[in-house]
Amino acid sequence: MRILRFCSLLIFLAIFAACGSTPNAKPDTARFAALYKKAQAYMDRNNPQMALRSLVKAQELQPDHIGLLAMLGVAYDQLGQDRKSLNVWKKAHLIKPHNGGINHNLGVALMRQQLLDEAKVAFIDALADHKFADRVETYYNLALIQQRRGEIREMVASLKQLLQMYPGHIPSNMVLADYYRKMHRPDLEAKQLRNILTSDSQSIVALERLANLYFQGRNKVKAKAVLERIVEIAPKTAAAKRAKVKLGRISGSK
Repeated sequence: MRILRFCSLLIFLAIFAACGSTPNAKPDTARFAALYKKAQAYMDRNNPQMALRSLVKAQELQPDHIGLLAMLGVAYDQLGQDRKSLNVWKKAHLIKPHNGGINHNLGVALMRQQLLDEAKVAFIDALADHKFADRVETYYNLALIQQRRGEIREMVASLKQLLQMYPGHIPSNMVLADYYRKMHRPDLEAKQLRNILTSDSQSIVALERLANLYFQGRNKVKAKAVLERIVEIAPKTAAAKRAKVKLGRISGSK
């Protein structure tokens, strides 16, 4: 079973940075604004530890401020405090249950706790929000859950949806390449590997797999070109040694 990977940190919901307080907020809005601004400055400087001090104080003043909760959730995530991050996103979800960004982040937090069924629901809800633009990682995380659950047809559909938006998403192409290898479809596996090389022309993993497909398919011309490319860009690696062996076989078969 493939280990779940998380390709992105929780998305910071900057759209809420300018949101006002809720109707039940305490009157000390000036102090809240100062703490919020200070926390945001620390987050911008990649210092969630310092930001957290201001965020905790600000939350005492306005506990339901959605921008604050978003920043707090990200801060806890970056500090590795996964359980606290999850609790924050659950609270944000109660306030904005249909917001795509919040549902995405809730899904990632649930995923980190291996609560995959709940995470799947959160990702599907995120994708149901037509205003939610950052959908690539949501589709990818959903596909990983579907893969883990053995929902292979659904996984492939999610990855294809993703690749329509972002053809160069390397992890998705690699998952599909693995899938097509298991399905004994070397033509489709090769297509995914070529897609990877379009985005990363020096991916040794993709080059070596593609060379092997050409080699096994007795396409000597294409195999030779890819094997020579491996030797050129990674001359002192184990992959280059393997490539030279295959190049010798190609030369010897002429």
